[in-house]
Amino acid sequence: MSISPWRLIHLALAWVSFLFLALASLTGIILGLAPIDQKLQQHNRFSLEDISLASTLEKLSQSQEEVLWLEVDNNGGVLASVVNAKGENQEVYINPLTGEILAVKEPEKPIYLWAKTLHRSLFLKSTGRFLIGLTAFVLFFIALSGIFLVSKRQGGFKKWFKPIIKDKFYPLWHALLGRWLLLPILIIALSGSYLSLLQFNLITPNDAKHQLDEHEWQESEPQKVSRFKIFNETMLGDLKRVEFPFSPFPEDYFSLQTRTQHFIVNQFNGEIISAHTYPISHVLAHYSMILHTGQGSWLWSIILVLASIGILFFIYSGFKIMWSRQSGKIKNHYALKDCTHLILVGSEGGTTFNFARALYAELIRLGKRVYLAEMNQVQLKPKLEHLIIMTATYGNGEAPSNAQKFLKHLQKQHTSNEIGFTVLGFGSRSYPHFCAFAKEVQSALSETNYFKEEMPYTSINNQSTEAFKTWMMDWCDRLNIPARIPKNIVKPRKIKQQQLVCTQNIKKGQGLDASFLLCLKPKGRLKFKSGDLLSIVPPEDQRERLYSIGKSKDNEMLIAVKRHEFGVVSNWLYQLNINNELSAGLVKNKNFHLPKRAKQVIMLATGTGVGPFLGMLQHPKQQVCLYWGGRNQEQFSPYREHLERAQQEGNLSTLKLAFSRETNQEKSYVQDLLIKDASFIADALKNKAVFMICGSVVMQEAVLACLNKIALTHNQKALCYYESRKQLKMDCY
Repeated sequence: MSISPWRLIHLALAWVSFLFLALASLTGIILGLAPIDQKLQQHNRFSLEDISLASTLEKLSQSQEEVLWLEVDNNGGVLASVVNAKGENQEVYINPLTGEILAVKEPEKPIYLWAKTLHRSLFLKSTGRFLIGLTAFVLFFIALSGIFLVSKRQGGFKKWFKPIIKDKFYPLWHALLGRWLLLPILIIALSGSYLSLLQFNLITPNDAKHQLDEHEWQESEPQKVSRFKIFNETMLGDLKRVEFPFSPFPEDYFSLQTRTQHFIVNQFNGEIISAHTYPISHVLAHYSMILHTGQGSWLWSIILVLASIGILFFIYSGFKIMWSRQSGKIKNHYALKDCTHLILVGSEGGTTFNFARALYAELIRLGKRVYLAEMNQVQLKPKLEHLIIMTATYGNGEAPSNAQKFLKHLQKQHTSNEIGFTVLGFGSRSYPHFCAFAKEVQSALSETNYFKEEMPYTSINNQSTEAFKTWMMDWCDRLNIPARIPKNIVKPRKIKQQQLVCTQNIKKGQGLDASFLLCLKPKGRLKFKSGDLLSIVPPEDQRERLYSIGKSKDNEMLIAVKRHEFGVVSNWLYQLNINNELSAGLVKNKNFHLPKRAKQVIMLATGTGVGPFLGMLQHPKQQVCLYWGGRNQEQFSPYREHLERAQQEGNLSTLKLAFSRETNQEKSYVQDLLIKDASFIADALKNKAVFMICGSVVMQEAVLACLNKIALTHNQKALCYYESRKQLKMDCY
């Protein structure tokens, strides 16, 4: 599979450094806990910004025989080296307000010492320091390439935090966590690189030196340090360290270091003998250490720990993604020159290949000569009769990396025979350029003389397997191919099975194509919401079926089902009687729950798509309008009682029905009702109403086109503008 340059750089750097990155991350997690551990100590809980150095030194001198130095560590603890009444030298944490000793400084814990040595040098001294420093540089470029990959996937830096297209677990979370952790990882890499350059003297801090003339110093009558102006003006919050003179001679002095300056102070009268401000290299070294270790901020320490855990996840998930792509290499049964069917795939992450392989396998089973390839490999051979394009759109409406050369190569292809073509686009409606590349391909093929469209362009939202199966069977029907619905396009989910009891089966329609409403009560406790999905996997074919759930006031599941002549599950459910039991799994569907904050909700459904809305109408907290479309009154009858009750109780303000095959009534669809209420719909969009769509993909396409037209005509904004504001929720099949 073709790989984009940024992805290739990202992968190559990860391969080179993954072992050292893993070790650095593991030890980084341990070291990130050290500042949190220290911050929890009692001696760190003082507001140092309001305490002067002079007052603390005065209190400390009253309780100790001698003070050698005093410093404030990065975690806010006030540490002093003192000589007590017994003549013992101790390093102790003190109360800066009273001077009393709070705790004796304990040696660093062995686990932290071990982790620090491994983290800095891998126990290999200079060689190890070089390798870790190099790893920090590599991590920076991995993060940098990751930024470009995420921005490319999102369609630009401005859309960094826009919703990410649903994907398999590892690709999805690799991108999601990457968005949030790339900044702290960049900071870790940059600070670690800078500290490494300092360690090997590749960057030398240009610290100015004090110019001292000891001959000009004169001894005078000592004053109390509490009267020193510089000590009174220096707050402990700004202090790094103060060192006391070793002798009472004039050439000895106080050395005072603050966060930004270094002072030499006369030990007798407190006059400043010399002062200089730290250069930028010194400040960078200080803050690099703070940012790299988390010292001084428990919150930043937690972020560093999470970033280190994230790096481990990125290493693992990155290789899982790579392995899944490699393991899914294309293996064709026939040579391209002998094939009548050519399936070309455009995919950046490889997910679209799962759908292509499902179609490929079924056509091979039926004895068709099929060839599967990437779009960049397009070649038109004399025997070719059918071209199927299945492509995703990447970034800002661009082609995936393995399809970027398709249109250019297509112009160079020529054939004497007519070739039928079909284009299937994959994407997410959360993005304004939904399936833009697929549409571009459709247009390019339509303008070519030797291509003939066999089936109208179709798009698949959020990799819906149900939508794909519908498209596949429709395509096969058009070409008179007796195909079967594929069992598993993607690996089936492992879902905990729940026991359910049938409490009611409302069957008011007649015939094999009738719809019915099933009421199921869970045995035991089960938390679910209207909009969640019920997963049923029959033993006959082990293929999962999903049904949208409506939750009743009695905590029952309401599912609307359309009976199909050869439907294994629908006919089995149709035969259920009261007190019959079945096993099913619950699939959370948070993206299709009733919005809590919206003041107005417009529900759009066809046929059995009304199922989840029946539950949502039990206790809404907003104004609700429902548009429903079906064949006739008979198809609507299972839901009539529930919806009329919702109107009577004030839970449903407006109900509008459209029938496409009702006797003595003009044919009407949901989109026709929307056009009649165009002004109302436009105002609802403008007033932040949420539109919820449930039903067939065909209806979804028609309704979205209608909504987009209304939005452009009345509000001068495309529908994608309202989608980006989360005013559109869809669950179509």
